[in-house]
Amino acid sequence: MVIQRRSLICFLLFGLSAVSLLCAANSDELPPPQFRLLMMSNGNAFKYDTGDAIETIFASSGQFTPLYQAPENRKLEFFHEAPASEDMEAPRVKVRLAEALLPDGAGPFLVLLKAAPAGSSLKYQTVIIDSSLESHPPQTYRTFNLSKRLLAVHLAGHKMLLKSGDSEISDYTKDKKAWIQVAIDHKDNGWVVVQSKSRSFDRDSRTTVFLLDIPASPRDPNPEGIKVFQVEEKIFEDDDGFHLQ
Repeated sequence: MVIQRRSLICFLLFGLSAVSLLCAANSDELPPPQFRLLMMSNGNAFKYDTGDAIETIFASSGQFTPLYQAPENRKLEFFHEAPASEDMEAPRVKVRLAEALLPDGAGPFLVLLKAAPAGSSLKYQTVIIDSSLESHPPQTYRTFNLSKRLLAVHLAGHKMLLKSGDSEISDYTKDKKAWIQVAIDHKDNGWVVVQSKSRSFDRDSRTTVFLLDIPASPRDPNPEGIKVFQVEEKIFEDDDGFHLQ
């Protein structure tokens, strides 16, 4: 009987240890992801509460911000501080500018910030993109159509037809330059090329290309041009594989 009890106790202890190890392993597998920001308009500074400190993030349309750690709940809140009244010496209060909820997955994620429509409660809308190397491999272009139009794109010898919100991967060329041409479907004249230029790149990288509508103006309320900008990320390789710098 004593032997049986000892065996049972050992079995229970082993089971508890296995459960503890499994929980620890699962906890290690899903840490809070990292994220970075990119503006779709003029640059701006945001404050972000990491949980341990409040950091100031400078975001622009020319390059991604450094990587930042998301909180456990994956909810991001960006804000600035302003006086509570017209008195500049009044206590400063938090003014929310943008919010985002990161999806499941290891990340990292790219958070695009664009101006919200008039009357919105927040100044900026957010678009979240999986920015992992699995989603966007090294030595490739990833082209996003953020225009409201259907676009025909010819990039690095690869032809794409992108609906609004679509994206597509294309390989780098053998040299360090590639032409990009963008055409819109003009009702009267068929497909019309509205953008054509060469792009250079470093082979130890990947490049994200964004296609956006040119903002409307009183003189041209429905412009047909497309704005193209790209962000190149350096990538290095070691014994553990590829990594973003």
